Amino acid sequence: MKFNEKLINLRKKAGLSQEELGYKLNVTRQTISKWELGQTTPEMDKLKEISNLFNISVDDLLNESIEDSTTKKSNGFNKKYIKYIIIGIIILILITIPIIVKILNGINDTKNEITENVSDALDESKSMSKDIFGLTQNFIGQVNDGFDKSNVSDVFNEIDGFNKNTSAASFNNELNLYSGTALGLNAKSALEIIIEINQTENNQIIVKYNDEETSDIAELRNIKNKIDITNLYDVSYDYDSEGNITTAIITELSVD
Repeated sequence: MKFNEKLINLRKKAGLSQEELGYKLNVTRQTISKWELGQTTPEMDKLKEISNLFNISVDDLLNESIEDSTTKKSNGFNKKYIKYIIIGIIILILITIPIIVKILNGINDTKNEITENVSDALDESKSMSKDIFGLTQNFIGQVNDGFDKSNVSDVFNEIDGFNKNTSAASFNNELNLYSGTALGLNAKSALEIIIEINQTENNQIIVKYNDEETSDIAELRNIKNKIDITNLYDVSYDYDSEGNITTAIITELSVD
C-alpha cells in the first residue's frame, strides 16, 4: 500500500479531517490534500511527527509492501471467520437434507394415500349406482306382476337395507380418505372431521391416542394440538354392525 493511501486510512480511522490533521502537524489543509493525492511527500521531520501521531514506524509508512497493522488484523479476522461461516453452512446443509427428504417422502405418501382412497370411493359409488338400478328394475317388475304385497315388501326391505349401507358409506367416506400411514397433517385432518361430527351428528366417534380414549370435543382438540405434522402416524378405524365408524385409533410411528 502506498504512503498516501496509508495516510488516508490512518487519518480516517483516527476520525480526523484534513484540516484537523494539518493543525496537529502544523501544516495547511492543502498540504495534507497534496500528500493524500500523492502529489508530494512530507519531509522527514513531518514523517516522524506522523509516525508518532499514529503510533506507526516511518519504515512502515514508506514501505509499500507493508500494510498498516489495523488492516492486517482486519484481513486476518475476515479470513478466519469466513472459514468458520463456510463450515457452519456446510454442517447446516448436511443436517437439514435428511429432514427435507423425510418431509417430501411423507407428502408423497400422503398424495398416494389420498389418490387410492378417492379411487376406492369412486368404485364404491359405481357399485351403489348399479345396486340402485337393479332394485328399481326389480320394483318395476313387481308392479307389472300385479303388486304382490309380499314381494313389494321384500323390495322395500332391500331398499331400506341399501339406504343404511349408503348412509354408512356417506358417513365414513370423508374419514376414510385419511386412513393409513402418513404425516401428522393427515391425523390432524381426521381429528378435525371427527370433532365436527361429534358436534353435529348423533353418532359419536371415540378417538384412541396413546393412553387417551375420548369423544369429548375439548379433549379431542387437545389431542389435535399434540400431533406433530412432521412425524408419521397410522390412522385406523373400528366399525359398528351397520358399517359406521365408531372408533379412530391414531398411533405415532417411530422413525429410525
